[in-house]
Amino acid sequence: MVHVIADLKYDDRLERLGLVRLEHRRLRSDLIETYKILNGNYSINRELFFDIDVMGLRGHESKLFKKKVQTRCQEICL
Repeated sequence: MVHVIADLKYDDRLERLGLVRLEHRRLRSDLIETYKILNGNYSINRELFFDIDVMGLRGHESKLFKKKVQTRCQEICL
């Protein structure tokens, strides 16, 4: 923590230091990782994480869908 601005609110401290909120940093990180997965930067099968609709929606060649998570918790927890 920077002691000179310790008495300021969180948003004011971030603004003073030229930083963004943690939520924004996490979203940016998620988008970067998604880009890397889709462009083959990792040796993972992208179909494990995403469904790609290639119907040509609204002038875009594909639309990305996040796969639903399958868990067995309902069977075990009940």
